[in-house]
Amino acid sequence: MLTYILSKYKNELRYVSRDPGDEFMKMMTFQGVHVIYVNAENVTDNVKTLISECVPNMAYFIEEFSFDY
Repeated sequence: MLTYILSKYKNELRYVSRDPGDEFMKMMTFQGVHVIYVNAENVTDNVKTLISECVPNMAYFIEEFSFDY
């Protein structure tokens, strides 16, 4: 079976199919998940700020229930 890779590196398939390539892909995946997590935290902080500014009475509820999640 022939496998064609559109790359200028001739040993690319061999690298990504072995242990170093596997570890590199895991590392890249973890970095991607971290970026998504940081973005979600920023969005959550922005929402909390907007709610507390728009409705001053909601600040109590935000402080009361923010540690449950």
